[in-house]
Amino acid sequence: MSAAPSPTALSRTAPSSVQPNSSPKSTLAGASRRRWRFFAVLGVVLTVAAAPLSDIASVLAGGGLIGAGLTGTATAATPAVAPNVSTVPASEDYFTSMWNDPMNFENPEDFDPTPRHMIQQGWANLNWGQLNMSGAQQVFMLRSDPGSYPTTATRDPRSRPLDAGKYRRVTMRMYSDRDSNAAMFFRQCNSCADGLKYFRIRAGWHSYDLDMTGPWDWDGLPNSSLPAVRGAPWAGWIEMMWMITSFDPYSLPSLSMDDFAIIDPSPDIGLTVGATSGPVELWMDLDGNSSNDGTSANAGSTASYLGQVTGPTFVGLPSGVLRRGKTAQFYTSKNGVKSALSAAVSMPATSRPIARTVTPWEGSGEDWATVARWDPWDFDQPTDGYAVNASSTTAWGALLGWTGGGAANDPVAVLNTNKLIDGKLFHKMAITINYDGPWGLEDAPGGGLVGRIEWQPYGAPENSRQVSDDIVLKTGRATYYVEMRTWPPTGILDPAGNLDPIGWGVGRSTWISNLAFHPHEDPGARSWQLEDVKLLRNDYVNPAVGGTDIKFIDDAWAPGTTADIIADPNLNPNDPAQVVIAAGIPVSAGLNTFRWTGWPAAYGSYFPRVVLRRNGRASSSYAFGAIDYGPSPAPWPPERANGIVK
Repeated sequence: MSAAPSPTALSRTAPSSVQPNSSPKSTLAGASRRRWRFFAVLGVVLTVAAAPLSDIASVLAGGGLIGAGLTGTATAATPAVAPNVSTVPASEDYFTSMWNDPMNFENPEDFDPTPRHMIQQGWANLNWGQLNMSGAQQVFMLRSDPGSYPTTATRDPRSRPLDAGKYRRVTMRMYSDRDSNAAMFFRQCNSCADGLKYFRIRAGWHSYDLDMTGPWDWDGLPNSSLPAVRGAPWAGWIEMMWMITSFDPYSLPSLSMDDFAIIDPSPDIGLTVGATSGPVELWMDLDGNSSNDGTSANAGSTASYLGQVTGPTFVGLPSGVLRRGKTAQFYTSKNGVKSALSAAVSMPATSRPIARTVTPWEGSGEDWATVARWDPWDFDQPTDGYAVNASSTTAWGALLGWTGGGAANDPVAVLNTNKLIDGKLFHKMAITINYDGPWGLEDAPGGGLVGRIEWQPYGAPENSRQVSDDIVLKTGRATYYVEMRTWPPTGILDPAGNLDPIGWGVGRSTWISNLAFHPHEDPGARSWQLEDVKLLRNDYVNPAVGGTDIKFIDDAWAPGTTADIIADPNLNPNDPAQVVIAAGIPVSAGLNTFRWTGWPAAYGSYFPRVVLRRNGRASSSYAFGAIDYGPSPAPWPPERANGIVK
């Protein structure tokens, strides 16, 4: 097993292939900084390790560990198939649980098809509930850019942790125009070694259920001595995940993906196959009509060719090949002669709850500009803010900026404050902005799509000005939520861009006098439209109204559902510091409301997590926003010593 190559700083240019002993690489290199930042440039590397040359040759030739009993030439009559169950429960999915949004490609938040962002070559689009790709060799399914501060706008998994111990399998329903030997790469951190799961992309439509921990699936590479998983194990917290669609850069498949999920698996489906005189094809049919299922070389949209088996035998089929609310039947085929369809196996829509926590959400909470200035930063008038190092105008409810005047790679949107900001109480920025032009992070025209937040601690000298770390942006319109109050307090800061690192809402930076947003660092021409900026506090337990409401829904409700509600300080369901604040609450159809008084938790900030239970099965959902229990504003007036805030 070879080790991943050491990261090195390279330009962020999309590779055209995966080469032996080399990797697709990308770099987050900030453009030149203003003088007070000492023109610091933070170089960040994303290195995608590939297999050694000997392994690449084996992959191109074919390989896998599931081949026993699944290969051969049909020579005998077909048997019937008998499932050992009639129903199978749905699995809990990472995207549904942690993002309140399954990756079914029905909304633009699911995947950004902009070239060079999530796809590194070729093109992609979202159409009719599918992700369509062509000419793409490297496709990010989860992306975090090292050296940046995570936001939910880019679906950075650092903002919604992926627990590899719980979510152990990857499922997807996908069409390909050809067979291809592929791999799912993953990484726990930027400096961590790569791990990868080999699998075979099948021509036609196919339902995949990949075991990210080992060989226990039906989609391994045929006739290979390679391990099913190599490199780093699937363990801990996963911060990056990308698919290599082919190890041959000259034969890249065109793909259409119906959905993508990372699941906590339900039990397998057992299939008994009767006696055969040789290998036969095993099929899954999804519409009760095997005549339209296609061939093993090009399965149709109503089927999935599973592989070859020799009976009599009993095989386990991962239940992730089914979809909630759908029914499957199984049969064998040999020389075009198909057995009768088996008894049906269904995955009832209500077989497991689907928890969705509605409030508090990421954008809830009082806005400082609204309550302190009595005038939100919505750019309905020029007094909300102005641009520096850019041409600009305020019109149509936005600050419209474009390259022209001053440093092209350092435009600044200055927010008019007029009053001091209590950084202890108000600590979450919500920036709604639209970007025109291409996507890129390199220090070159068309790149530099990173923003920063800048603030001045009250009473502190100019060299104590605080600068956030890079915030990776995307083209088009999005709202970027940035938690300013981190632990440690300097976690929000650019490690190379602050002479006097303090943080936000602590110590000498408790009170803030000036606030600005740097929209991008593109040295070329770029236009942007800043629509709205909010500086939010968390929702809080308000004794005057008896607490605060936590609202949630079971999107697959059935009678007998109950809810446990947990206050979690850090989005980690394994954290012993989490507190159960309610248990066994009856759940009704539609919106449910629980008013939390703060009991029995200690004072602090908590993310509510709702766990729904029914018939021995559970699902959970985190709120996107936090609740403060027992918050107190910063002391007034600010204490000063020798002109410096203590």
